[in-house]
Amino acid sequence: LLQLTSYRIRLEIASTMKTRNAIVGMLMSAVIAFQLGSFLNIEATLRLIAGGNDDDLTTTLDEEVQAQAPRAAVVERSEQLLSDDPVFWIDDKVDDYFERTYIDPARLTHLRTDLPVKHYFPPVCGLYRFDERRLPTVSVIMTLRNEMPGMVSLTVHAILARTPVSLLVEVIIVDDSNEKYSAELQELEQVSDKVVILPTTQREGCARSRLIGARKARGAVLMFIDSHVEMLSSTWYQHLVLPIVENPHTITSQQLQYMGDLKNHTYEDQKGRGSHYGTTNDKFYFSYQSIRFPGTRYEQRPSQTEPFEMPFGPGALFAIRADEFWRLGGYDEGLYVWGGENMELSLKIWLCGGRLVQVPCSNTGHMYRVHDQHKWTNDNFDEGLTSKIGVDEPGDYRAYGSSKTQMMTRIWLRNNIRVASLWLGDAKYYYYKQVFGSKELPPEWAKFEEEDEYILEQIRIKKKNQCRDFEWFDQHVFMRILGVHNPWYGEMKKDKSRHIAVKDNNAAR
Repeated sequence: LLQLTSYRIRLEIASTMKTRNAIVGMLMSAVIAFQLGSFLNIEATLRLIAGGNDDDLTTTLDEEVQAQAPRAAVVERSEQLLSDDPVFWIDDKVDDYFERTYIDPARLTHLRTDLPVKHYFPPVCGLYRFDERRLPTVSVIMTLRNEMPGMVSLTVHAILARTPVSLLVEVIIVDDSNEKYSAELQELEQVSDKVVILPTTQREGCARSRLIGARKARGAVLMFIDSHVEMLSSTWYQHLVLPIVENPHTITSQQLQYMGDLKNHTYEDQKGRGSHYGTTNDKFYFSYQSIRFPGTRYEQRPSQTEPFEMPFGPGALFAIRADEFWRLGGYDEGLYVWGGENMELSLKIWLCGGRLVQVPCSNTGHMYRVHDQHKWTNDNFDEGLTSKIGVDEPGDYRAYGSSKTQMMTRIWLRNNIRVASLWLGDAKYYYYKQVFGSKELPPEWAKFEEEDEYILEQIRIKKKNQCRDFEWFDQHVFMRILGVHNPWYGEMKKDKSRHIAVKDNNAAR
């Protein structure tokens, strides 16, 4: 559509440039194109109306088309987009959605085609048919840090094999200052020209590495993944993007299956993991809830077949439109290493006019570091980094009522404090009480609430988007979806009742 609109504008300019009707028609074409998600250079059009040269406009539009063509690959076929045909429909027979690959498996030595996990998928998933010409393109973004040998190749090969070639723009691997993956990454670049390696000059961490990848991405949709996952069907993306097509202010999350961290990466739970709601506990840590309205006669499980809303999503394996990601301000660039990024983005999407959805028909294997030899360690942090973010300054750094926290935990809590101070409202004090023993943070922790340039940017975007407060989130997200209040609601209610009682007693005196 972007290219077609460009051509239409140039034809109108050449034939009827001086007529008012042509200019009106030209603007209508531009507006339609913009509403359908293309990235037309409106500035050049306005320059023409103000008296610019039509040759200049043609050159500018050609450059814009070339620059945005990969991102707008799906909208280049305007006739299909403008038709009334549905994006998907239901057939009466199950197709080869599980077995199918889009490129020759012989080229992908790490691709596993004999996984005994088809039963993880609801049977209805195989009845879906998609008009892939009308689906948006995707850039898959992976951050890489201290991964097991061969795991990145397994992840990338599964994506290349099981994502439609016409929709997959690129697989961006952000190499976050690793020292031992050069040979494996070079091999991946040779497998496909869609594999892009972006090395960082210093350790950035999860959120900041993803921002590096997102800024380079050319797809209309951004898909953020870990470097230890395995897409399990050839329609993982089609299912995942449908709710985004329906509502562009949507984050969609895959359903995760447990993959072992030992050599063969087997699927430990052969029964598969069903649908669960993503939520948070009172320590502001992501968790799952299996039933809404628990303990009441209204109990209900989430859909095992259809997309369903949830308050919070996991840290990776989710998709979002690129323009929506940047509307929300991306990630807070002050979130270093790991922790807090999923809570931040979940709160942002809900409080700033969007929604978060899990899609049961989009299944992926996810490796959890269970065994000691694969767990994260606390002795591999650069002193320059820990000094930069203030976690090595003097102080007890106690949490959870225990002794001084280790560096990894300290960084994670630092990030959570940043997110809580900006998005939880008064609930943050009750989170602080649960983790640090007091509503008032000790000095070594309190400094992480201070506003820096990145927090100020998030505040600006929060105001621009007219985001709601956490009280609204409790009523219209937690209660509506889960049938329970947020984990700090009970203590907040008690304190409010005490405050009212004291106030009434004082008035009586």
